[in-house]
Amino acid sequence: MQVSIVTPAYNSAATIRDTLESIRMQDHPEIEHIVIDGGSTDDTLRIVSEFPKAGKVISEPD
Repeated sequence: MQVSIVTPAYNSAATIRDTLESIRMQDHPEIEHIVIDGGSTDDTLRIVSEFPKAGKVISEPD
């Protein structure tokens, strides 16, 4: 069974790394991870790009 995790983010550079690390450490074999960014102006998207398992990234201003 696939599990989908959706992470909303907006200027979350201070916390997104911990979130992505936590999801990366899960042992479920079928995790789909989607990050929805609200047009961050900080390093959020750069940090997300360091985690290839973050899967789909959608970035649009709210």
